[in-house]
Amino acid sequence: MIFKRLLFLSFFGLMACSTNRKLVYLNDLQGQAQENAQILNNSPIRIQPDDVLSITVSSQNPESTILFNKGILASSSTSPTEPGMVNNALTNKSDKDGYLVDREGYIDFPVLGRVKLSDLTKEEAAQKLTLDISKYLKGPVVSVKLTNFSITVLGEVTRPSTFTITRESVNVLEALGMAGDMTVFGKRENVLVIRHQNGIRMANRIDLTNKAALDTPFFYLHQNDIVYVEPHSKSKTYQTDPSNRYIPLWTTLVSSIALTIISLFR
Repeated sequence: MIFKRLLFLSFFGLMACSTNRKLVYLNDLQGQAQENAQILNNSPIRIQPDDVLSITVSSQNPESTILFNKGILASSSTSPTEPGMVNNALTNKSDKDGYLVDREGYIDFPVLGRVKLSDLTKEEAAQKLTLDISKYLKGPVVSVKLTNFSITVLGEVTRPSTFTITRESVNVLEALGMAGDMTVFGKRENVLVIRHQNGIRMANRIDLTNKAALDTPFFYLHQNDIVYVEPHSKSKTYQTDPSNRYIPLWTTLVSSIALTIISLFR
């Protein structure tokens, strides 16, 4: 009789282990105290059509920068950007008031006219503008920022939404954290990332249960990326009855109790 009980409890124990493995991220990193690896897949963000850029021009003579800046007059004698430099004479009215990159990859910049910046990093764009402005202004300093960096997280997550990113580096795990993490019904081993770049739509699937996901080119997200968490097929049947959504939680709880009882019999 005791053998049958142990066999029954062992079955639930195996179920608990299997369930936990499916819910845990980066399974093969579990139990490792430390792992150091060089990041090779965080490629720089490149300017794309429909991006909005905040561009400011500074120089030793703030009055001479007026023609190259959009916005309203701001302080021209405080917060120098570099030793010997004066902060830009003009500033954008808001982060939303910037330079829209058109479908052909150009912006309409004061004095310079149409300037193509698509497929450049922000550093490369700043260098290009600095070179062009140097024909009209001595010693310009150009700053370029992307103001509409956003990502969208959909599917089996707690809070699906579009999120605006205030920095230029975010990865899939961070995006899922913004969306409140996956539900228990999300396929952690099959997360889809959709990206549009240079007129090409790309899609890549990532297995977040394996540490190899950290090295995939889609682990670090770019502007306007879409992250989709596919539901397990069984979740469709659970959704017909809201109470069924708690079954995996109860199974895990019972299994944990079973493992505790098994250890007491040893």
